[in-house]
Amino acid sequence: MDLLKITMKELISLARPMDDSQSTVSQVHALNILRALFRDTRLGENIIPYVADGAKAAILGFTSAVWAVRNSSTLLFSTLITRIFGVKKGKDELFKKNTVIAKIGRRGKSFQENILELVFFNFI
Repeated sequence: MDLLKITMKELISLARPMDDSQSTVSQVHALNILRALFRDTRLGENIIPYVADGAKAAILGFTSAVWAVRNSSTLLFSTLITRIFGVKKGKDELFKKNTVIAKIGRRGKSFQENILELVFFNFI
């Protein structure tokens, strides 16, 4: 199995809320490591398949009673939004090549279909 796949699966599992209060430190570290991986441009399109699971873990962390989890979740979510939509650097630049929208857009789908696929279908 691919090392990135194993790593992402384990980190996303650790980043999701658990009932055990001792798992808070592991959860915060997992969220922060995920954030670093999603920001790393060297991973390019290899990281894109994990965006939906990362977003789900981040959103679930918003409801935590622990501030550190909420903070890390917010930072991860912000990074994922940048990864999904990219950053417009010039008035003629629409999408960067390593954004999720650019990748899905190459498949010929509309913007609305892209959002539905990213948000709704991956969380059900």
